[in-house]
Amino acid sequence: MRRNIKLRVKNLVKKYNTTDPYKICQKLGIIVIYEDLGIVKGFCKSTMGMKIIMINSVFSTFAQKIILAHELGHAILHSDYDTAFMKDHFLNYSDILENEANKFAAELLINAYDNDNIEYCDYYCDEVSTDEFDRELLNRLREFRFSNKYLNI
Repeated sequence: MRRNIKLRVKNLVKKYNTTDPYKICQKLGIIVIYEDLGIVKGFCKSTMGMKIIMINSVFSTFAQKIILAHELGHAILHSDYDTAFMKDHFLNYSDILENEANKFAAELLINAYDNDNIEYCDYYCDEVSTDEFDRELLNRLREFRFSNKYLNI
């Protein structure tokens, strides 16, 4: 189930001329809805041929963008699978899907930076937000972007 996520993101960015997950969703016809989802950060579902991404409105705008990029990854990478069936019947399948969606979000959101300059991302992390949850999300995103973690599946 290995995918060249980096290439998929690169082609998507080239096609739509943006790394903004909001704009990409709009161009793909994916509906994005914001609601208080309790402890759930977000999810993606298909209903009657339409893709819908739900984002928890209680999170910061910064966190919502990362969550949206992650859910967009599910919408693009996993739309042709019965993920509910696979999660229930295959050990660690959920981890595989989540790792792929995390890698997709990392490639999309950190794509514009110099790939070899990790120090720039450290600086960027310091400048973006002082919120601890936001910084944790960005650091996890950096980890996925600059490692091959998702390949250990």
